[in-house]
Amino acid sequence: MFIALVLNILGHVTQPWCNAVLELLNLLLKTMLGDASEGHNESKGYIPRDIRSVQKKFDLEAVTKTFATCARCSCTYPPDTREKSLATRKKSGYPERCSYKKYHGSKPCGQLLVKRTKERGQASYVPVRPYVVQDFNSFLTGLLSRPGMEEAMD
Repeated sequence: MFIALVLNILGHVTQPWCNAVLELLNLLLKTMLGDASEGHNESKGYIPRDIRSVQKKFDLEAVTKTFATCARCSCTYPPDTREKSLATRKKSGYPERCSYKKYHGSKPCGQLLVKRTKERGQASYVPVRPYVVQDFNSFLTGLLSRPGMEEAMD
């Protein structure tokens, strides 16, 4: 796992190639240990098969916020994170259509902002044109925690 993580972060190796390395490591372990792995499910393997799972285990995922962006006028809409009762909860955390007006009194843009997808067998709505932004405080914390970075900034 650590090998693929180092390749991804320090070597800038892409996700598909890191996943291939993880698959090869699983194959190597399976070959070395043979059938001594009765407790392991073959679909799971010995280590994760996706580099994103490895990043999650090492707590290296960036904290992000996804906005819905209008494909016509590029107006952005943040997700609605307020708590709502289940009866009034909308299908999506985003408005269905763009409400941007070019000038006072004009018609709203009206472009569709979300599309319906199936996730784990349930219908959900995701932005047609997502815009992902990293949380600034999280980014700054990570930047300042690097060795020597604070001194370099001073």
